[in-house]
Amino acid sequence: MFKLMVRFIVPLVILSAACKRHEDSVSTAGKAASGQVMQINRQTRVLLDGGLRCLSIRFETGKSEVWNTVASCVVERIPVAGTPAGQGLWQQPRENIVTAFSQENGRAFSAATFYHQGTKLLIHQMTCDQTGFLDVRATLQQGKVVGPGQMLGTGTCATSLWLVPFESSVTTEDNSLTIRGEGELVVVLAVADAGEHSENISSRWNKACKQYDPGGGEHPDVVKVIYSLRKEVETGADESRDSP
Repeated sequence: MFKLMVRFIVPLVILSAACKRHEDSVSTAGKAASGQVMQINRQTRVLLDGGLRCLSIRFETGKSEVWNTVASCVVERIPVAGTPAGQGLWQQPRENIVTAFSQENGRAFSAATFYHQGTKLLIHQMTCDQTGFLDVRATLQQGKVVGPGQMLGTGTCATSLWLVPFESSVTTEDNSLTIRGEGELVVVLAVADAGEHSENISSRWNKACKQYDPGGGEHPDVVKVIYSLRKEVETGADESRDSP
């Protein structure tokens, strides 16, 4: 399995049309013009475009100079009490994890994004140092809500998105998943390999929870699962595990 590589491309820029909630699939040629590129293997990469206010996460496949978006989602932080949400500033990637930080009204917001090779899950972890001030909306492009906290893609590539709270609950708003009043949450994205079907994708997060918190049953310890995945990515141990 190819080692995950994260390359710092340019400083953060304000998200443009790519962050519209109903963006179309696009092809890109050459290197990304903005944001961060996470190289999964020779044919697959993840493009992070935007920041803490509005982030577009795109899975792209391709060869050489031509890359095609096969799945994408948008993660938006909803302003609290009418205060504009800040974009934050990207930090240099460290230990295969891309991070962003923002200070607003005495509150610190942060995000960490990484791809776990063993479970084939992309994790976007968001935190606020004051519980109750993290309101987030996640939308899977060309997707539909299929259950509490989950969306499935309706495009040609099987895709599943989960919005997972640590303490609050998930609601559905206009075919998007929303969490309000949190201090920490995660967006989990799974995209099919070539020839893989949607039924294999839709249970990937649940399988990861059973693997990393086998005693959790129907209510796994999300904190334990996420930090176990993150630790393995930091140490490179995720590459030695088989998919759950």
